[in-house]
Amino acid sequence: VGGGFHGDGLHSVLEPAAAGLPVMFGPRHANARAAAHLLAEGGGVEVNGEKALADCLSGWMEAPDSREASARLAFRYIDRHRGAAERTARSVADILGPGR
Repeated sequence: VGGGFHGDGLHSVLEPAAAGLPVMFGPRHANARAAAHLLAEGGGVEVNGEKALADCLSGWMEAPDSREASARLAFRYIDRHRGAAERTARSVADILGPGR
C-alpha cells in the first residue's frame, strides 16, 4: 500500500484486505488504526525500505502458504468489521432525531 514512506498519509489498507490479499505498507502509518490492527493480527506487514519490501515480496512468492495465511488474517479483520457503516448511520440518525 502506498503512502507509508512520506508524510502525506497511508493509502487504504482496507482495500487489499477486503480483496483477500496480504497487506504491506511503509513505516509511516501512525494515523491508520486499521494498519496497526492488521499488524497486530498478522494480516499486515510493515516494511522499512526497499530491501525489506523486496524481501517480503520474495518471501510471499516463495512461500505461498505464508502469503495465503496473511491474506486470510487480513480478510478476517475485514469480515469482523462488516456493517460498521450501517451502525454509524443508525447512530447519527438517532442523534439527529426522527425525520432527519
